[in-house]
Parts: sequence; C-alpha cells; structure tokens
Amino acid sequence: MNITVNPTDIIYNKISEANDGDTIIIKEGVYNEKLKITKSNITIKGVGNVVIQNKDWYSKTHIDNKEYNTFRTYTVMVTGDNVTIDNITIKNLSTPSRLYGQAVALHVLGDNFKLLNSKLYSAQDTLFLAPLPVNLQTKYIGFLYPDELSPRYNKMYFENCYIEGDVDFVFGGANAIFNKCHFHCIRDGRVNGFYFAPCHNQGDPYGFTVVNSKFTATNKDSAILARPWRDYGKITIINADIEDGIIQKEGFDKWNNTERDKTAIFEYYNLGIDTKDFVKWAKPLTKEEADKYLSYALKND
Repeated sequence: MNITVNPTDIIYNKISEANDGDTIIIKEGVYNEKLKITKSNITIKGVGNVVIQNKDWYSKTHIDNKEYNTFRTYTVMVTGDNVTIDNITIKNLSTPSRLYGQAVALHVLGDNFKLLNSKLYSAQDTLFLAPLPVNLQTKYIGFLYPDELSPRYNKMYFENCYIEGDVDFVFGGANAIFNKCHFHCIRDGRVNGFYFAPCHNQGDPYGFTVVNSKFTATNKDSAILARPWRDYGKITIINADIEDGIIQKEGFDKWNNTERDKTAIFEYYNLGIDTKDFVKWAKPLTKEEADKYLSYALKND
C-alpha cells in the first residue's frame, strides 16, 4: 500500500500508519521535523525536491536539562530494519561546526538499511552508522533509549548519494557500502577535514567499503580521507575520483596521539592521485584484492 505525505502533514504520523511492505510517498516540500523511524520493512520515497531539516547540536540543552550530545542531535534516525529511503534531502542546520560542534543529519541503527539518490548536509558528524563503540554502549545506558544502544553489526548500502560535512562526517561501526557517492568536505578556516571515522570491532569482515565514488572539498590541501575513531576501524576505498590537491599528502591519520595505526585496517586502490607519501600503515591493494571487494560491494547494486 502507498501512504502519501503532503507538506502540511507530519511525516512521523504518516509513517506510524505503515505496515510491512508499505511505501510512504513524500510530496515535494520542506519538512521542519525531527524524525525517528521505528517501523521496519518500509520504503520512504520523495517526489520532487523533498527536504527534511532540523537544528539540534551537541551543547544544546535538551528537555532533560542535559546536553543533546552527538547521538541525540539527529534530524532523521532509523531504528527499524529493512528500511529504504529514496530521493530525500536530510539537513542538520547546525553549521558551521566551529559554532555548533557535532550535529548529525542521519543516524542509522537498523539492519539492511538503504539510502538511494539522496543528499545529506551538516558539518561535524553528518552521518552516523551504528553500532556505537563498546564503551559508549555502556556509558550511555539510561541516557539514550534502549533501541538506540544496539550493539548489532549492521549492514547498510548507499548509492548515488551526496554527503557533505567537515569533521569525521561519516562515522560509526557498521558494514556500510558506498557506491557511486559524492563526499564533499566544507572544512573552511581550519586545518583538517576528515571524511571518514570508522570504529569497527576486531574481526569484523567488512568496515566502510567505498567504491566508484567522488571526493571534493572547498579548500585545497584541507582534507584527510579517514582516521580510526577506535582501534580496528576499517575502511576500503576503490576507484575514487578525487579532486586534485584537496587531500593532504599523508592521506590518512591515526587519530592524534593514539596508536590506532597498529590496529586500523585502511586499504585503497586506484585513487587517481599520488599516494607515494601516504602513511605506511595504510595498505595499497592489488587488483585481485580490489576485485574481490568490488564483487562483494556491487552485489547490492
């Protein structure tokens, strides 16, 4: 069944009416709403230019008189499984990060999540892909709702999406595939922007897998491809189109004064830029190794 959302409607109320297999059609418009999607087995599809936007940030005071913290700042949160979002723009309006700090646009906890033909806008921490690091799952008991503490190693797929931010703007511990996406770093006026900050567990077979994707930035020599948020963070980047001169020569960062370079699994192939000065602990893949990742990632295409 199709459920239609008009600009005068509240999206959450319409989604609450959905049953397994339903498609929620959102008509063109700007929806000022903080949206938590708890339903499973649904598709949410925008018609025309659909924007969902909100403005919460890390240090903002919540109704409980505590700070929002990163993980309550979301504009859209998805806790249901088998949810597909197609042709939707999601914004956290808390920019620039030098004023607001962490501000999540999309926060995903569900398994088998798909984001297609969509756009995400924020600055620091634009896209969070659960699970949280283990220590935070414990720390936030009683602070976050139980369904927001999921320890599951979830699988997620992103295709033909535009994702904009500055610091660690794709982060988390999911098995996430990005195919034909565009990542844009807006790091203005400060030294480094970081596209990815993975935090996987030891033994996770896949981390963030980025294929056939584009990287741009507002400033030259302003960005780092990734840094490990925790030990064992894992990312693989294959067949990238990287704007000339935007990536600092080291390519990757170990995260300040940590020793995460000893456990992180950062791999790359065919980036289209000079990688001779990349950190030595990041591994260049052979064509055969890259092809295996591509075979895995494009099964979802």
